[in-house]
Amino acid sequence: MKRQYFLNIVFGLIACLPLQAQQAGGRWSLYASGALGTYSGISSPLYEGTPTLSPEVAAGVTWQYLPSLRFSAEAGYLLLREHNDKITSTVLTDPNFMLGGHQTTLTTQADCLQNKNRQHIAAGQFTAEYALSALWLKGRTSPFNVYVGTGVGLLMSKGSNTRTTAYNAEAIAEGDTYSNIYQHAYVKSEKQKDNYTAPYVPVSLTAELSVLPNVTIGARGQLKCLFASADIAPKTVYNAGLLLRIKW
Repeated sequence: MKRQYFLNIVFGLIACLPLQAQQAGGRWSLYASGALGTYSGISSPLYEGTPTLSPEVAAGVTWQYLPSLRFSAEAGYLLLREHNDKITSTVLTDPNFMLGGHQTTLTTQADCLQNKNRQHIAAGQFTAEYALSALWLKGRTSPFNVYVGTGVGLLMSKGSNTRTTAYNAEAIAEGDTYSNIYQHAYVKSEKQKDNYTAPYVPVSLTAELSVLPNVTIGARGQLKCLFASADIAPKTVYNAGLLLRIKW
């Protein structure tokens, strides 16, 4: 009899554990997000065009420490793009050019036909998020919640710049007994690679709605403030997109 009584207490406590974990936190979840992003603050002269919207994907795991506080670890990939098809021209002169044994000036017009920039970025971050909805829910539960978060992160970038330039060079050497003309036109493509690693601080605002007991969907906006000395590194990266979360 005592043994049966003891087993009833044990099984009763076990049955209450999921409810207590849900009320006091302690639940885990996995999430994935897809977003479009852009950047600002690159000082390199190679980046002379307008940034374009670029894709970003991420996945992470979250521990719901309290109903109003959660911690996440996230890994993601981001592609930064800039494409400038505007033709820019510069004129170069060489006053010491020799043509047919005579010194003259070589004038070269360089027309940049295309300027492409790409940065493939892998990032990892740890964040803490607070449920702003706890301020007005006051202990009540709701299928809709709004979180604000921040943390620390590290990203590694592999970048490349591809420029296509058309050159048109011309020189004329004329005298009483001679007249020489030099002309040379050609197209040249150049590719430059640059890599950097930078710490950053992410700041996010997330709105999530429970559509099933263990599934939520949401929207997230995030900015990353970078601390990097490389001139091809942006100062800020922005993105906004959708999020899917599965709890257990």
